[in-house]
Amino acid sequence: MFRKARRTIEMYEDYVNEGYILAAHRWKHTLTAYDKLPTWCKLELDRFIESKRKEGWADGTIISIRTCVTRFCLFLVSKGISAFATLTPDMIKQFNTQDKHQTPSGKNLGNRRVRQFLIYLEIRHVVQERLHFALPHCATGGQKIVEILSQEDRARIEAYCNRARSPLELRDAAILKIGMTTALRASDIISLKMSNIDWKNKLIRVVQNKTKAEHVHPMEVGTGNAIFRYLRDGRYKRTDSDYIFIASHAPFGPVRTKVCSDAMRRAGTSVTDFHRLRRTCATDMLSAGATFIETAELLGHSDTHNIHKYTVLDKKRMSLCPLSLVETDLMIEGRYNYE
Repeated sequence: MFRKARRTIEMYEDYVNEGYILAAHRWKHTLTAYDKLPTWCKLELDRFIESKRKEGWADGTIISIRTCVTRFCLFLVSKGISAFATLTPDMIKQFNTQDKHQTPSGKNLGNRRVRQFLIYLEIRHVVQERLHFALPHCATGGQKIVEILSQEDRARIEAYCNRARSPLELRDAAILKIGMTTALRASDIISLKMSNIDWKNKLIRVVQNKTKAEHVHPMEVGTGNAIFRYLRDGRYKRTDSDYIFIASHAPFGPVRTKVCSDAMRRAGTSVTDFHRLRRTCATDMLSAGATFIETAELLGHSDTHNIHKYTVLDKKRMSLCPLSLVETDLMIEGRYNYE
């Protein structure tokens, strides 16, 4: 009730100031960390972000860059710095020491974003050259263990989709069904439009946000039914939006990727990493006998270089790989206290 009252007041304020009501207007109610930056920081950061937009970087990456550089700028402000020109290697090292992350890879990502910003400032002769070398690399490359949904989480998702009745639940069910059966990324799912669904041929056509490549996914009957139920019974009717998935409340505009992880949370899964649905779908396909090429095509990959990591979860076929020590003539007797 409070939110509705606040929105009504804000719409009235728009009418008083602008002479009309813009229903799609979204209002900010809290200041972000970026909003707290002084002008000298914002000026260079905005120029840097704009350069990245012109280079064609994805919106998600740009948000990550701005977040990391904002954290760096706030540190400088806390140390009394009032201009980038006064930066020193020692100051960069202090930032690296106090900037905490949960994982080395997260630390490395944050440092890489800040390092890009420092290089940008060096090119523009705002700071001294080679200053970015003061920010070290904190992690090396490695192979992550591929994690997929547990059988319990699969059952929870299936049960949630079957009992979906409210508009929000129907939207969740459609999103989860698409994720489980097509391996589409969250960014691609929320970008789906009416024209992307080929009902006659049971296909979903998308242009992947990450690769910008067009891809066609087969649409299972259960997935098509979930989308249809949402469009018929859950989606707000009086809207001109061509997006399939829209907000469940006014102004009924496009949604963000967060709705995908929220759908998993409402389904009661033990994790809310929506990308896990993509990995689960790929692993299931391999386990069912699909080739690397077929699985790569499902994922929208241009080659099979990244498919090998999904094979480690195929326990049945992996069990055929090991060789016994007897067959290799490698004996363990007399080693490490074994007799």
